[in-house]
Amino acid sequence: MNSERIRISLVEDTYAYIGRASNEENAEIFKNKIKEYISILKEVVESDFDKLTDKKLYELLSKIYVITLDEEDYLKMLSKYNNKKYTFIHRMPTTMTITSRATEGHGRSFDWWDQLYQVYYLVATSDTFEFDYNKTYSKEEIKKLLSDKSIVILKQEKEAINGNQNFVKENYEPITILNIDIKSYGDNISQFVLNNYSLFGELFRKRFTKKDVLKDVKNIIDDLNKEMQEIFSNTQSKEPLYLGTAIICKEWFDSSEERKKYQGIQKKLKPINNI
Repeated sequence: MNSERIRISLVEDTYAYIGRASNEENAEIFKNKIKEYISILKEVVESDFDKLTDKKLYELLSKIYVITLDEEDYLKMLSKYNNKKYTFIHRMPTTMTITSRATEGHGRSFDWWDQLYQVYYLVATSDTFEFDYNKTYSKEEIKKLLSDKSIVILKQEKEAINGNQNFVKENYEPITILNIDIKSYGDNISQFVLNNYSLFGELFRKRFTKKDVLKDVKNIIDDLNKEMQEIFSNTQSKEPLYLGTAIICKEWFDSSEERKKYQGIQKKLKPINNI
């Protein structure tokens, strides 16, 4: 399981329309972003993780992390789901074929034709099943492997047949798949996980303990402090383009309720500073 803290973009957002929007409009962006950041950080710091459901905890921490599951995570969840140990993920060629429209070009050079495709499955395989890299699996073989839980089908793919591939072709028949796309980037929490939070929760809670999350919150606050100081430093700038916005931002923050909330968050984090 991989995670990346949210990027603080206060300076970038505040000055996104500098020179095109008024100082008041730019400062309003600053105010809204500050309120959003502080609200999220306050919720994370004050929440009792043990009292949150797995779903609620994931939704909360998704506000400060981009969370990506890897193959190992899915193999562990599938193993628990089927009470069978899955160890590898393979791309399985099948005898099934399907015809669909293929296109090329655009405008006057646009062309289309009926293309024959071979169906492939991305499958998780159990420790009792030996995958044959030289085999093309038939419908009946796939159904049997599914019935005894030797495989779980994650995703369906297809590959164009442009020659005389040497296998007995069968008509396509829909087979139950989990629609799991194990991307190596971004949020890849599949519907399977959303439907089975109990499988995900155990892995998730081991990875995101409250102590570790609070350390990350402190790092987020350090980043936010740097961004605020960069904006506030422009109150001393001789550059009129940034001066007006910076003055409004600093005067508002210094007298705001948000500043008090922000100080309260940092006070609660002080005990972890030396951990």
